[in-house]
Amino acid sequence: MSKISNGLCGFCLFSLMLYGAVNASAQDPISQVHASMVYPAPDQIKVGGILGEAVSASREGRLRTLPSWNDGELINMFSAEIRDNHHKTDWFGEHGGKWLYTASIAATQTGDAELKSLLLKTADFLVSTQEENGYLGVYSPKIRITSTETSHNRSWDSWNLSYTALGLLKVNEYFPSEKYLKAAKGIGELLLKTFGDGKNDITEYGTRHGVSATIILDPVVELYKVTGDKRYLNFADLIIQKMEANPGVKLIRVANNGGDMELVGDGKAYQLLWNLTAIVKLYEVTGDTTYLNALENAWQNISAHHLTIAGGPWGGVGKHKECFNSKNYWSPYGFIESCSTMSWIQLNKELLRV
Repeated sequence: MSKISNGLCGFCLFSLMLYGAVNASAQDPISQVHASMVYPAPDQIKVGGILGEAVSASREGRLRTLPSWNDGELINMFSAEIRDNHHKTDWFGEHGGKWLYTASIAATQTGDAELKSLLLKTADFLVSTQEENGYLGVYSPKIRITSTETSHNRSWDSWNLSYTALGLLKVNEYFPSEKYLKAAKGIGELLLKTFGDGKNDITEYGTRHGVSATIILDPVVELYKVTGDKRYLNFADLIIQKMEANPGVKLIRVANNGGDMELVGDGKAYQLLWNLTAIVKLYEVTGDTTYLNALENAWQNISAHHLTIAGGPWGGVGKHKECFNSKNYWSPYGFIESCSTMSWIQLNKELLRV
């Protein structure tokens, strides 16, 4: 895409640094868009210099130790005995899926047998905690997305489940096993059962006016790409419909009308960038230029008004520290979140690919 530029990521963004880009004519049979770039496999990538040192430090530090950190807290929270007594609607369940995603790439890139063993052991444990209905999260039954006993507008359950599904799909991509794909599909089936008929509005199941929940679009499209199951494609279309029907969200409409990304939800940078990344993937499998136009407009708006001179998405002056500020406003006290920086790089990477 001619309007899109690439960038470098910080050492904490390990998984994104392991993708190079070369011109290619490869075409995914499910894709409706001819890919302009394809990314080499991780084991074809070697990173040197200061950036390589940072990648190595990340791999040997946080990445290798996370499953055992603080007595394994971030992984053990998926166990039934802990999960069933977890009554706080927090985002801590995101770490399991994030770790699977990154460790899959790292183990493939390095050929590190010890890291691979830790990855598969952790993935197997997480799969073992999945319930019959497909739930593989960290919330107790009374507060999870399947509950009718509580409001979900402060929930991160859909968010956490999305990361777990993406992590399992990434493990299956590099270390194929039916059990990992089956577990990811189980989460997909749960999302379909909960939201697929439209009776439960996905925008009412997450923070930031719902944009923390609509990111389920990403794993839904990825599941469609892996399985070819048209139910996922139809579900993705329904998610977009729900977004556009909500006056506080309507991401596609705001972008296509030249609006500012600050005005979508509450302008939370991380969530908006992840939603846009998912829409790139949806454009890829549909070829719908409405999505492409929205993506180009949103990218132009963010790059022109919401980046620091160093390239990071910024905000946080006079509002929540992780939300975009009003365009043309600047302050040296602005805030750049590493998660939104990661998502900005990921968005650019996906846009370059298509």
